[in-house]
Amino acid sequence: MIFVNGSLALYVHPYWSSTIVHGIGFLFGFALYALFPFFKNKQTSSKQNGQATTPLSWWNFLGGVSGGLTVIFASITINSELSVSGSVALMLLGQILFALICDYFGFLGVIKRKPTLNTYVQIFLVLTGCLMILMSKI
Repeated sequence: MIFVNGSLALYVHPYWSSTIVHGIGFLFGFALYALFPFFKNKQTSSKQNGQATTPLSWWNFLGGVSGGLTVIFASITINSELSVSGSVALMLLGQILFALICDYFGFLGVIKRKPTLNTYVQIFLVLTGCLMILMSKI
């Protein structure tokens, strides 16, 4: 995916390369959905598997936005000195920090949890690896 987006970003803007790739994926998924009726959910009641479903919050749909931005930034950085490994290291760093903040403050419905010493050691090791990747690119 990153290779195709990065190659396409050489010819068009990274935003458009991401839009083209995701648009093709959407059309393919929609075609599968339309052509194969057994993929459709035939259950129309408010219960699934015997349990009542709860309505989704607005932030449940933000995963697609962050995924799209990840692809755009990867398309930008793949053709720079940072390359794929550097962009993946930065994405990993962002995910770790966001998860730490969500756990500590209880964002997005997560149970509040204070980090332990083991958590800090793991974060330190992962961040050290990310820094090693980023420093090797300079």
